[in-house]
Amino acid sequence: MSGIGTIFSFDDAPVSKERLQLLSESLSARGSDGIFSFCAATVGMCFSALHTTRESWSEKQPLITADGNVLVMDGILFNREELIDLLRLAPDDDRTDAGIVSAGLRKHGAGFLAKIAGDFAIVHYDRRSNSLLLARDPFGMRQLYYHQQRDELLVASDLAALIKVAGRPAELDQEYICTYLVTVPEVGRTPYRGFYPVQPGHLILARNRQLTTSRFWHPESIKEIVYQTDSEYEEHCRHLMTEGVRQCLRTDDRPIWSTLSGGLDSSTVVCLAHKLIRSGKAETRELQSVSIVFDEARSADERRFIRAVEEQVGHAGIHLSDDSYWLAIPSPESAFLRVPTPLLCVPGRQDRIRELMIEQGARVLLNGLGGDQIFWNMPIPSPQMSTQLLNLEFTALHQATKAWSRAFKQPYLHTLWKMSFLPFMPDVVKALFQPKLLIPEWLDRDFARRMRLRERTLEPRDPYGFDGPGKQIQSGVFQQLIRMIASGEFAERDGIEWRAPLLYRPLVEFAFAIPFEQKLRPGEIRSLMRRALRNDLPERVLHRPGKGEISEAMHKGLLRQSSTIDQLLADPLVCSLGYVDRERLRSAVSLAKHGAKLNVGALLNTISLEIWLQSFRHHGGILNSTSNANAGSILPLLSQPANA
Repeated sequence: MSGIGTIFSFDDAPVSKERLQLLSESLSARGSDGIFSFCAATVGMCFSALHTTRESWSEKQPLITADGNVLVMDGILFNREELIDLLRLAPDDDRTDAGIVSAGLRKHGAGFLAKIAGDFAIVHYDRRSNSLLLARDPFGMRQLYYHQQRDELLVASDLAALIKVAGRPAELDQEYICTYLVTVPEVGRTPYRGFYPVQPGHLILARNRQLTTSRFWHPESIKEIVYQTDSEYEEHCRHLMTEGVRQCLRTDDRPIWSTLSGGLDSSTVVCLAHKLIRSGKAETRELQSVSIVFDEARSADERRFIRAVEEQVGHAGIHLSDDSYWLAIPSPESAFLRVPTPLLCVPGRQDRIRELMIEQGARVLLNGLGGDQIFWNMPIPSPQMSTQLLNLEFTALHQATKAWSRAFKQPYLHTLWKMSFLPFMPDVVKALFQPKLLIPEWLDRDFARRMRLRERTLEPRDPYGFDGPGKQIQSGVFQQLIRMIASGEFAERDGIEWRAPLLYRPLVEFAFAIPFEQKLRPGEIRSLMRRALRNDLPERVLHRPGKGEISEAMHKGLLRQSSTIDQLLADPLVCSLGYVDRERLRSAVSLAKHGAKLNVGALLNTISLEIWLQSFRHHGGILNSTSNANAGSILPLLSQPANA
């Protein structure tokens, strides 16, 4: 991903060229194709280029129009042809992605953002109104942060760069940390007080010392899709999946890489990409798959599925053994770590992929993110059954309850209550039925109760305003994915651009628009996706019952790195800050070293948080000895004045 940054003065004071230079230099690692900047009286913008498409080499950013507007953009458009037709751009007009967005904002204003299918972070200065527009794609694929101090607004696509140019010690946001301990943090926060992300699918307008935000993506307004036959849904679904992969194969003649885990999603991307390449319908001529395998932790190894895909596409991929990289934790003092993420426990994995890609001249890495959420990879029929209850469809509800109680091997009334009635209950009631394992026993009990951590484990509320519980539940699950992406944990490898073909916006909108029964049927999770791909995927992958298990890899990593872990947790900040009980944490780690079953994700979150906190303190961050989080503030508002 490229780096973008802006300094915007509200009080007509000139922007400091020295500080703009500092911001530009701080973003330089994001791109290796040049650093460019623009500075006028009240605004300065910088761009660190990482070119990944043919058109991007023709871009001139910051892009300055004849009327004095300025744009910087980190992104890629997936509906270029549609937008060019909409804007009636002539062949000699600027048809780069940045040029298209600049022309669209000039002709249609901020409403143009809703017409874009693609990944983007945008900063646009309007000279006439002396205002600044910030915007981010609906799924948070590109990072964009802001910080207001005194009479200026600082903006950057990199948190470390933003904190550096702010010139003040970062303070810990305890609310962010509380949520991170048990789930994925909210999209409206960063770990640093006063530093905020632009929320996915939102724009922020900065003018006259005021910041206002609004949402520009409205999936709740999409017309429902109703076909007569299953085959019509399958054909439409496969077309959109194929188009999403094709658009993500845009390149500047470099090879494109794709992760291949052997799961349904990554296998779909690799198989469809190879078909497109063989048919000549893709820009790239070469796709290289890369897979993480395990020689010691055999329950985590997925080679039988990976090889089935490789045999089908006729191309062997790169296999990287991951055993020795689990919990091979570097010193927290070695570098400033932007955000806490479980990937801090396996830093070598991402570094190796990045280094191999750079060695072979690749810059784009595809992944299978999104399939689980949009095609419903869970045997939970509550979207269907709660809708039947609300619509008083008692016969259909009775039949569904019978079918699912047999599938769950649970009593009829238990299934009816949990899948039909529980979604309508208040959060405090729903939290009582959350699995106890989600609140790990090593967390301080007073802290967990005071901060209502059990309620934080609930799926996020629907932020879009869908009608009916079915769509609202699906939206909440999808929000959990957006939280994970928007947190920035996948964007921490400079020099690499990652793309998610299954998060092609028309495909996501299609998944929201179709009947839920197309996604999930008794005994058949992700029904539509499997049916649509029956001629594209190997049988072994298409009908695999579940996913790989990482517990054994973590247990072996804890045992192998025992002395490093013990040193890391000798005097842990997670304990001194009041989050974790020291003795219970030591006991849990000791049990995990010897293979005891526990909440693997929660333990990784706790260890990774300790790594991050130590790095944060070492690099001058301000820690508070007690939690200052607001126990009543669990979920953010989605349309409000921006934090300022």
